[in-house]
Amino acid sequence: MTEKKGPADIEKIRKEWERRCHEASGQGDDETHTNASGIELKPVYSPLDMEGIDFDDVGFPGVYPYTRGATPLGYRTLPWMMRIGFGYGTGKETKERWEYLKKLGMTLHVGREEGEEGFPKFNILTDLPHQRGYDADDIEARGRVGDCGLSVSTVEDLDLLFGHLPLDKLHVTFLAYDTTLTLTAMYVVYARQRGYEISQLRMQTPHSLYRQWYWDTISFPPANALKLMVENINYRIKHMPLSLHGSISGYNMAQCGATPVQEVAFSIAVAMAIMDECCKIGLDPNEVASKFWYHTHLGMDIFEEVSKIRAWRRLWARIMKERYGCTDPRALSIFLSAMTGGLSCPAQEPLNNIIRLTILTLGGVLAGADGIWTASYDEALAIPTEESAQLAVRTNRYCTTRQTSPTCAIPLAGPITWNR
Repeated sequence: MTEKKGPADIEKIRKEWERRCHEASGQGDDETHTNASGIELKPVYSPLDMEGIDFDDVGFPGVYPYTRGATPLGYRTLPWMMRIGFGYGTGKETKERWEYLKKLGMTLHVGREEGEEGFPKFNILTDLPHQRGYDADDIEARGRVGDCGLSVSTVEDLDLLFGHLPLDKLHVTFLAYDTTLTLTAMYVVYARQRGYEISQLRMQTPHSLYRQWYWDTISFPPANALKLMVENINYRIKHMPLSLHGSISGYNMAQCGATPVQEVAFSIAVAMAIMDECCKIGLDPNEVASKFWYHTHLGMDIFEEVSKIRAWRRLWARIMKERYGCTDPRALSIFLSAMTGGLSCPAQEPLNNIIRLTILTLGGVLAGADGIWTASYDEALAIPTEESAQLAVRTNRYCTTRQTSPTCAIPLAGPITWNR
């Protein structure tokens, strides 16, 4: 029978290991290695590094503090949502791209058939004029209509996109940002014209009016931005119970240079500022928190990205419970959508981005993200071609095969480096 080793035994073995390393290399490992956040990394970790970490800090999947994900069995029962973004000129052209992606195998949840759960998601990017509040015929929009996404100026543009589709069966995200309130109003009018109650709609809008602050193109002063965001949240809670009212975005922070640690810290601070304002007008914290989703950035360091996502989940759960008194599991376990980082996919030698995007997507899978947006390899050059869009869909589907997708819930819960 093997004798169980205690801390003193493990420390003795560690010192012997260090001695052998020194003999083998002829020198010690005195060089300091850090990750992108500046956290020093040891050459090897042992059970001694778990001191001070309580199992309650990690827990089981689907259990507070949700470090290991919101659902008990992870991808065994519900694969991640395919949140591939698209937007292409007119409503007609954008719908054709959606039909094309659907034909390739884009479904609401990766690996599921359309008949099992309804239509694939509409994750729609609007063009730059719309994002800045200009109609397509405005002189300021000249030469930019359709740039980076769908041009939307009228309700008729929405009909070109959604005509003949059952709005109560669609999951629609409009990535409009500064014009969220305007586009929400347009979609509500369009739905009513089609005979739908707005309570039937499943609509998401980031409504992150703070995002332009990160790259110095501010549209709203902070106080005004918070007021508008709270108005949107209040309206959605009262009238659109199936809709999510906004995202907490760390992605844009990371794209502008934030480290993973900074992304977590800054995005949590933004979430608290919004929650505080909502509480001031008497909104129920449970209702507010349960309708957020987190939009996070996936970088090339899989180890750090998985650790970041686990830390974010735990921080969110604790702050919502301890600061705001939330008790609803949906408020404590936020939907986490991960997007492959654009900074990792430059315009130079774009075919290399196919490899990078596979690594980035796999990082999201190993972290147990609820939704994954795999970009196309040519996005630094243009709106994705049919070929590059096809590869984005295929990357998701390959990552969910039995050989690559986790068959146990959140398999990376054990390694000490994750929990440290």
